[in-house]
Amino acid sequence: MKTKTLRQRKLEQHAEQWGQRGAKAHRSIFFKDFPSILSLKNNEAGEEIATGYLNAFGVKDSQKDIVHKGAFAKSIADRGPESTTPRKIAFLYAHQMEVPIGRFTKLEELTKGLYYEAKLDDIPFVRDTIKPQLKSGTLNNHSVGYNYNYEKGKYDEENDEYHWYELETYEGSLLTLGANPETPFEGFKSFINGMDIVNGWYDQADKLLKSLDYKKEIELRNILQKYQTLIEHIAGEITTMKRKPSKPDLKYIAANFRL
Repeated sequence: MKTKTLRQRKLEQHAEQWGQRGAKAHRSIFFKDFPSILSLKNNEAGEEIATGYLNAFGVKDSQKDIVHKGAFAKSIADRGPESTTPRKIAFLYAHQMEVPIGRFTKLEELTKGLYYEAKLDDIPFVRDTIKPQLKSGTLNNHSVGYNYNYEKGKYDEENDEYHWYELETYEGSLLTLGANPETPFEGFKSFINGMDIVNGWYDQADKLLKSLDYKKEIELRNILQKYQTLIEHIAGEITTMKRKPSKPDLKYIAANFRL
């Protein structure tokens, strides 16, 4: 029996997960989400910067991947903040190349994972949306856009896991964790009856999205991401109203809130 290559194994895993076959399972850019603490602080020049970890080392994720320290070293050298190329690793909102929110000033592999510092752009979207959501905790997830280097990885058949020692990295993004029970959205679900139905809609949409081609899937996921952000924003406002002595009109909210 012919031994499968690492790339073949990974493509089969993706095909099974996404409900696709053969070459359709190969994507030009893959994403890894990582919930971590974000913070805003002032650098030595007094500028407000965002900091956090884009990815963790030594942790087995839902893709059965374990990323090891050193996996981002080549990308940092080739396209990091101190590189000379104009095609540097981008700092984005929700993987949207047309929505850069700043630039990385530091990318460094620490023991925990890929640490970053980034200067946020002084533009309306960042001032009015990104910064308030960072401070409120609505934006509480990171993700990396990358490609596998199959020559710098190995498959552990005994434990059914993949070990990666080099990932070609293109961008780092800020995201929300709308379906995570630890986010403000959980409070919103418990506050308005019937939100379990909404969760079911998300599951149905997710299954449908996985059957589409890559470009359409990403386009629709970006739209859904915006809806999630809006929902969480409304959730925060409703939770605030709930704490006030005056009672909100729940019937009005339920009748007028639409996805």
